[in-house]
Amino acid sequence: LNGNFPSAIESEIQLTTPFTATGFSAILATAAEPASTRIHFAERGGGFYWLSSTGNGSDRTVFMNISGRVWTGQDSGVLGMAFHPDYNKSGNPNRNFFYVYYVTSDGTDEFIRLSRFTRNEGTNTADPNSESILIEQVLGPTLHRGGGLQFGNDGFLYLAIGDLGWTTQSQNIT
Repeated sequence: LNGNFPSAIESEIQLTTPFTATGFSAILATAAEPASTRIHFAERGGGFYWLSSTGNGSDRTVFMNISGRVWTGQDSGVLGMAFHPDYNKSGNPNRNFFYVYYVTSDGTDEFIRLSRFTRNEGTNTADPNSESILIEQVLGPTLHRGGGLQFGNDGFLYLAIGDLGWTTQSQNIT
C-alpha cells in the first residue's frame, strides 16, 4: 500500500434496528453481502448463515455448510470470509463468488486453506462443491492462524495468515 491506507470501508451495512442473533455457535467470521440487506455469519465449525439487517435476528437462513472439511482444534476453524466486490452485480462474471479462509486436516497434518466458492445462481444459498482451492499451506505445531480476509479498494483480496506459530515461517508463503 506504500503507506496509503484507506480511510474507511466503503460498503458497510447499517442496521435499521438493533437485534440479537440467536442460535449460533462460535461465530468467527462475518461479512456484509454487497448490494443486499444480508449479513453473513460463519461458525467456527463450518456452518454459514445469513440474516437480514432489516429483520429482528430471528430469520437465520442456511447459506452453506462445509463442516466435513473444517478442522476446529486449537485456534482453528473458519477464520475469515469475504464477498467479491462485484458480488450481486447482474451480468458480471464475479457476481456469485465469495472467499473463505479456514483450517482443514488430512488426518495427519493441518493446513490453512483459502478457497473461492460460488453461490447458486438466482438463490441465497451457496454450493459447497464449488470450492476452488487458491492457497493451501501446512501449519506449524502451534497457534496463530490469522484470519483477516478482505477486499481492498484496489480490488485485490488480502489475507492475514499470522505467523503460524513458527517465527521462522512467518514470511513463508510456499
